[in-house]
Amino acid sequence: QRAKTRLQEEDEFDFWFGDGGDEDGDKRASASGPDSPTARARAAAARHDAMVRAAAGVDLRDVAESGAVRVHGRDFIGRRVVSVDAVSLEQWLKNAGRDRSEAERRVLFHVARVVAPAAADPKGCALVYFHGGGEKAEAPSVDFTRRLVDAALGNGSLEENLKVFYVVHPTAWLQAGMLWGSLTGALSSGVFWKATFVHRLADLCGFISDEAMETPAHAREYDESLSRKA
Repeated sequence: QRAKTRLQEEDEFDFWFGDGGDEDGDKRASASGPDSPTARARAAAARHDAMVRAAAGVDLRDVAESGAVRVHGRDFIGRRVVSVDAVSLEQWLKNAGRDRSEAERRVLFHVARVVAPAAADPKGCALVYFHGGGEKAEAPSVDFTRRLVDAALGNGSLEENLKVFYVVHPTAWLQAGMLWGSLTGALSSGVFWKATFVHRLADLCGFISDEAMETPAHAREYDESLSRKA
């Protein structure tokens, strides 16, 4: 009777919190099933490999020279530092002389080919996203930023290697958008919960020195303007 009661309670839990749509009644995903973490990791790695193959032979020097997405030195505990300068990236996308979708595709190719190997560092990586720089500064869409972070993390296969995600000078809209994205699944909750919102550069310097990473000039100028207003 106790075993029957336990099974009924498990079925009730599955009805309310499980997928509720499995006709054979097996609500427990197999460790080797298509939806298992192992299978998802393999699928993510396959998508990343396909992107790297597609980028092979493509001249991406113009993307690298823009300096919008860069691999730097290491932070205070030896993790590889990768930065994304959203303002410079948006300016490059606008002035690349290409169709917007093609320009974005080239950026993702560069990230998959250059940034993802750095993110695979055994000690992990720290991602720094310089979002703003003033009211007039423009940044890429949240959707493209999400795809860029995804490409940097090997289409999700390197997500565990991301140790911290610094979002510098975030706006209220960006913070709300990231929260909403994590709730809807548009942004990996694993990435969201590693995010640290940094409102002043002085707070970042304690973790990543100036020698380890070059800070964009416009980000410094904006930070100084905040000091004058304080």
